[in-house]
Amino acid sequence: MAKEKNNLYEELMPFLLMREKLYPFNDSKNYKLYAGRYSLLDMDWRMSEVYRFGFLVDFDPNLYSSRFRQYYDIMRIRRKLTPKWYQRIRLNSITESSLPVLTMTYSEEDYNIKGSTRNQDFNLTEKHTTLNSLPLTLRKHPPNWSQYKMTHNPPTFSELATLRLDEEVYENGIIKYRDELRKYSTDRARIINHEQIPKLESDSIDINDNSTDYNNNVNNVRQEFIKKELKRNDLPGQYAAEQNYMFKHILGEVSMEIRAAVILELNKRKFTGSENRFADKSILKKPPTPKELFTGKDMTQAATILHYILVNIAKYDFNVAESFSFIESVLSEDALVWFNNLYADIFNQNIENQLYRFVQLFKEQYMNQAMEHYMNIKKV
Repeated sequence: MAKEKNNLYEELMPFLLMREKLYPFNDSKNYKLYAGRYSLLDMDWRMSEVYRFGFLVDFDPNLYSSRFRQYYDIMRIRRKLTPKWYQRIRLNSITESSLPVLTMTYSEEDYNIKGSTRNQDFNLTEKHTTLNSLPLTLRKHPPNWSQYKMTHNPPTFSELATLRLDEEVYENGIIKYRDELRKYSTDRARIINHEQIPKLESDSIDINDNSTDYNNNVNNVRQEFIKKELKRNDLPGQYAAEQNYMFKHILGEVSMEIRAAVILELNKRKFTGSENRFADKSILKKPPTPKELFTGKDMTQAATILHYILVNIAKYDFNVAESFSFIESVLSEDALVWFNNLYADIFNQNIENQLYRFVQLFKEQYMNQAMEHYMNIKKV
């Protein structure tokens, strides 16, 4: 294991040295490439770092075997996206298990221990010499690494690819929706100017009818489009986001707007690694606060404050204890009294269910009542 073959497609150290040559860590233009790095000291995370970097540099052929590009194209085709490199690749020609796994090679000093030799991979520390040819920062764990490692598993190639593909599918849906609205806005403007617009398809909207019929038709098409593209039971990226232990049960309980915002923040953290978490604990002494604390008296603000709470928990990567300290800081008066009275109910749950229980109780207390209040007004 100590002897290097100097093959960057098979050995990790040649790969890392070539990466440093092509994308120097200390070059400011490469900052984003390393901002969310995984630790090279932990043996279970080394291949995750290889995958993570590959997605950022499009699996540069100077660094990566063609198999990575081939398998990523297969995953793209399965998601009905255009392949980036291999237009005619067969779906079953490459499997994830056939992707290269780079072998770690260690310095003689690290490899030999008290006259004996290791016969398997092992974790490194900052005192080991194996990574000495790399910049000093890369020979250390990323900031807050021990905490990050407690709540995350090393992502596989497919998991990282799925996150990127989910975002691309979601963005394509938004672009498609935007283009549809632009088309109808353009058609509407032409009607106002009394321009004749030919039908392009047999089932297209007859926009030469009077404007009332046109508005009805456009509204129907628009609503159908929104229903199809944006009102799914599961948003793109939701399954991956639900692997977060705190949000596992919550995303299915909140509105699409809150769900999409939380998923976005969780996915940002996944890509940026531990450095997206606040750099120190000072934010806990003065956490972010809304423009107005939620008192519980104006129940129409309940959805807004729940959105604020969940998105910031996802954004700052608060753990459970930090999350409830943050929640307490955004409540006041009646709402704070209500929250304090529910301590026993909430904290008697398993730790992964405590935030979920809070969301359930909050919706029951404020959002259901807000809906009943609204319906009573409509009846009057």
